[in-house]
Amino acid sequence: GALRVPIALVDRPYQQRRDPLLLDVSGAAGHLAVVGGPRSGKSTTLLTAVLGLALTHTPAELGVHVLDFGGGALTPLGGLPHVGTVAD
Repeated sequence: GALRVPIALVDRPYQQRRDPLLLDVSGAAGHLAVVGGPRSGKSTTLLTAVLGLALTHTPAELGVHVLDFGGGALTPLGGLPHVGTVAD
């Protein structure tokens, strides 16, 4: 199936609803990079995306390599069978 996972909610106050924000990393463009300033939520975003994808897809469907340029917050992802490398 498609490599899609909800990672957040989009608030639509005028329609009085919240819709899931889907991350789609299917196909040839299936890469994800997160950039931002210090303490802006980059590691949390990446943890949410990788853990969500790992919960909904098998290791045969998903392979992840992680570059952790921060304080090692992404190191726990190394225990997942979907993760090939966590480089710090």
